[in-house]
Amino acid sequence: MENQILKAEKIIFGGNCISKIEEGINKGKTVLISGALPNEVVEVEFLSSTKDYEIGKVVKILEKSPHRIEPKCKYFGICGGCNLQFATDEYQVQLRKEILFDNLSIIENNNVKLPEIKVISDNSWSYRNRFQFHNGGLMELKSNKSIKIDKCLVACDEINTLLSNNEFTNNSCFLNASRYHVFGYNQFLKGAILEEKTTNRIVGKSKKKVKSGGKRKIYEGTLLNPESLMSIQVLDREITFDVKGFFQSNVKMLEKTIEILKKDFGGENLLDMYAGVGTFSTFLLDNFNNSVLVEHNRDAISLAEINLQGKKHESYGISGDKWAKEYASKIKTKFDGVVIDPPRSGIEKSVLDWLCNSNIPSIRSLSCDPITHSRDLKILVNCGYKIKEIYLLDFYPQTHHIESLAILEKDL
Repeated sequence: MENQILKAEKIIFGGNCISKIEEGINKGKTVLISGALPNEVVEVEFLSSTKDYEIGKVVKILEKSPHRIEPKCKYFGICGGCNLQFATDEYQVQLRKEILFDNLSIIENNNVKLPEIKVISDNSWSYRNRFQFHNGGLMELKSNKSIKIDKCLVACDEINTLLSNNEFTNNSCFLNASRYHVFGYNQFLKGAILEEKTTNRIVGKSKKKVKSGGKRKIYEGTLLNPESLMSIQVLDREITFDVKGFFQSNVKMLEKTIEILKKDFGGENLLDMYAGVGTFSTFLLDNFNNSVLVEHNRDAISLAEINLQGKKHESYGISGDKWAKEYASKIKTKFDGVVIDPPRSGIEKSVLDWLCNSNIPSIRSLSCDPITHSRDLKILVNCGYKIKEIYLLDFYPQTHHIESLAILEKDL
């Protein structure tokens, strides 16, 4: 298909703008345009096609948005990371807020009115503490290739100091590692290679072999080695995690999120679903007397035992689905609150069904995907919960990525 002149409409999750083909046999067909901002008139090159939409990119801007700026990073458009650097920081926040609202609008009806979205943000640059390097670099845009960089403008100072160390970046261990995880914070830095092979997992004093791979390569959470463990100060607590596993990559925003979670949220028993290394329970046990943690990654839950030493809690190293189906009905604990932070795929159906029948008065629901979050919140609202507050947690400036938090209450 030949290039066409189109007007970009709203932006959607993923960072593309929507438009419509205005003439020809495909008139009216939706186009997803990368590199555009809302209301810009652009020349679009078509890259691929599906039954329902076309995919294209901007090759020329004919009417420029007043919010467009020159990207600061020399790797912009080459690196596959920051895809919104060509908009001002302030306008980026507005766009992410609009993306979140558009997705949440599926919840609204005659009986349900969403509260105004509140934005919690911090630094727009030099904020990212956690990086994953591939063969000595970052992944190229829309490619499996790796590009070597000497500085990243969203990386924290500790990681940029590492990237400026030629002795390290030219080392074969770094260059040949398919996944090299690095975490830097408060003048501390730790890196570790995540390998695809049988390795030792250490849980307490026991050791056993754990095999990764199979039909689907599994990287995160398959190793637990003291050499890759790191402890950092989060607010007034020390949190231990494995740099090769998952941990929030913007510590300052994590601290602000914790402060919001703790506000007006307490009772006797807390359910911490998809608990990770127990970060939220570590702080919420200031307000609750006991926490029940559910986390399928048993390496993460073993680290939660370190982080929750001296605090009353119970841990389940199983999936939320298995806990809801096999254990929830057997325990006699009456929960006063739930904090739930699922993977991108959202809350498992069995967990949602259990929550809807649980009559737990207060839920704090976090998500890294506004599409699945909106779907799950709609189910919770339909079973009697009211959304009291919604937050855009701006963890990832310069990108389309969105973290959100909904505070739900149920009248009993």
